[in-house]
Amino acid sequence: MSVLLVEDDIDHASLVRRGLPDKEYDVTHVRTGSDAMERALKEQFDACLVDHRLPDRTGLEVCQKIREENPQGLILLVTSVTRDELAKEAFQVGVNDYLVKGPGLVDRIKQQLEEQGERGN
Repeated sequence: MSVLLVEDDIDHASLVRRGLPDKEYDVTHVRTGSDAMERALKEQFDACLVDHRLPDRTGLEVCQKIREENPQGLILLVTSVTRDELAKEAFQVGVNDYLVKGPGLVDRIKQQLEEQGERGN
């Protein structure tokens, strides 16, 4: 399964990458929203994991653009912010789920990716 990981924090990106075995997941990591949108235009990813706070734009902007390019792919907004308004906005732009950083995050990501794989997308 091809996964686009959009995360500017190297430590967090490393944690997620370690949790997604290479034999099951082909993870492409970028650090900015601009890089993510450029890659999404060139490649079709099965899933995108997008941090909300990026150095050049919000994760919501990135998710919306990716959704326009890939209507069937799994898009997860990952954030340290727990705000109902942000979750509402995320779903309005086409995010499949809104995940809060913390213990168990990688397990929740893997569960979402496995479910996506079972759907055959």
